Amino acid sequence: MQGIRECKVTPKGGEYMGRKNVTISGFPCKPWYDAENKEEDRFATISTSTFPDEHKVEHNYCRNPNGNPGGPWCNIKDSGGLDLPWEYCDVPFCGPDDQEEACEAGSQCEPKYPECRMTEMGKEYMGTRSQTESGKKCLHWKDKPESKALEDFMLSHLSIEDVRRALWERSLEMWNLKLDWNYCRNPGFRKRPWCFVSYENLSWEYCNIPLCKSPNEPMECKLTIRGREYAGFTNVARNGEKCQPWLSQTPNKHSELLQLPMFPDPGIDSRNSYCRNPNNNGDGPWCYTETGTGPHACKIPFCWDFLRKAALKGTIDPTVLNLDCRLTEMGKEYVGIVSVTESGAPCLSWDLQPYGKTDDFDTKISYEKHFHWGNPSKHQNYCRNPTSKNRPWCFVGDPEKKWEYCDVPLCPIA
Repeated sequence: MQGIRECKVTPKGGEYMGRKNVTISGFPCKPWYDAENKEEDRFATISTSTFPDEHKVEHNYCRNPNGNPGGPWCNIKDSGGLDLPWEYCDVPFCGPDDQEEACEAGSQCEPKYPECRMTEMGKEYMGTRSQTESGKKCLHWKDKPESKALEDFMLSHLSIEDVRRALWERSLEMWNLKLDWNYCRNPGFRKRPWCFVSYENLSWEYCNIPLCKSPNEPMECKLTIRGREYAGFTNVARNGEKCQPWLSQTPNKHSELLQLPMFPDPGIDSRNSYCRNPNNNGDGPWCYTETGTGPHACKIPFCWDFLRKAALKGTIDPTVLNLDCRLTEMGKEYVGIVSVTESGAPCLSWDLQPYGKTDDFDTKISYEKHFHWGNPSKHQNYCRNPTSKNRPWCFVGDPEKKWEYCDVPLCPIA
């Protein structure tokens, strides 16, 4: 058939009408209409109207009639003693019809992750925006009421199929949000990041989190301890073994398919074997490996370490990642791009040294050595804490004040 693409356009791939009839592990598909065994006739439990094409007796092509989150699948005729009744098929995403416009030479693409969302839903968003589209201040997630009304609210917008999948993970998802201050997030799988603005009547609003201009180039590092937001392309475990595709049930048979909605990716296809942390494992991103020895941890560095090492090697500019939050109270590690003070005063460039070496600089070491990478010019006029002040600051143009603190929020540490 001409015009039929052997790929899926949407994450669930309900539109797929291709001719693949083997699973991702190579098992042959069983016809959906099983004339010989009525007990296993899939049409007894799945409406024929949910198929995108005509359902003939011999139809054994991969489809997704019940909206499984991983895309097209099929019943297995013979899994070779593995007792697999069904498995996802090797149906990758179609290539993008339109490419993102490249940045002009010498300019920076804005916005940059993590202060933008790489996917439409923004499940991976771990930035520090705490204001809604209408300008309302977000409430702290930890202050949410524990009630049946809240539980019902978190599932009110989901389909019946998605509600069944979400029930088991509901409490876990909400527990994790206790650590996320009042930053915009997307628990419950709404269209994009949001937050509560009133707990009295469970009022909420979406946040204006823009899409990243380069969504196909995620950072190869994690922002939080558990790295649940990591959406990079590492597909090798710490021990050097290659990762097994998540949709495959061989050589490791697993139940992580139930957690596909927890992946930061916009959707999962048969080629996705990247390290992820869908179950919020304390050791961070992991994967099943092709040796069949179970799950193994992956080596995903913190973005702060990744940035420091790259900058020391001279392979990356220290401001290329938009990490506009601090890991510690003092924020001595902060290398983001906030460049105005709490009062709104613009920061002066560090290399100007406008007021000389002020009292809180160590007299035993040079001015330059107070800064990461030993070069104040690399930090331009961004807020930093090269001394031992309470939090990041910068020099200002008012000679009476000389310096002011900056409003750099604490990072989420979930």
